[in-house]
Amino acid sequence: MSTSAQLKVELLLAAIDKVTSPLDAMKVGSTKLTASLAETRRELKGLEGARLKINDLQHTNVALKQLNTELMASEAKARAAQMALQNAEKPTTKLKVAARDAARAHRELLDKQGELTAKQTRLSAALKESGINTGKLGKEEQALKVKISATTATIDKQTEALKRQGEMAKNVQRITQSHDKMMGHSQA
Repeated sequence: MSTSAQLKVELLLAAIDKVTSPLDAMKVGSTKLTASLAETRRELKGLEGARLKINDLQHTNVALKQLNTELMASEAKARAAQMALQNAEKPTTKLKVAARDAARAHRELLDKQGELTAKQTRLSAALKESGINTGKLGKEEQALKVKISATTATIDKQTEALKRQGEMAKNVQRITQSHDKMMGHSQA
């Protein structure tokens, strides 16, 4: 191969390298950004899960407080019905049914209280395990909202950067194709 042909080949290879190296860099950057975006989305999913658990725990706490009030009234009603039954010389069927119904209603509320207490314990344990202080739910919820907002903003930025990289890659590819067409025509 002659020196001028070798020089042309070297110039063409250098030109190709100049055109393809930004594409290769974009591919690597795009891959890293895609991985980072996926990780940020997983983080957001975890934060939203914690937010839902806090919300569920708050609702459970409210339900337990209401249930405890109902339980006190139910217990008083069941005791009163039982006392009336015991104090009656000849308890009527109506009195017996009322005492039985009051006792059953109280047991059902006790069962419901047990279920809600177990749920409250599970939620508290899950939140503590994820680093959330259940004694300060209001503050923790507020901090979580800030983290969720920041993570969402990060996802938006990463998504936008990925779109820009895609557009840049398309532009470089278009330029490369135009260059290849021109080189094909000039060589012919």
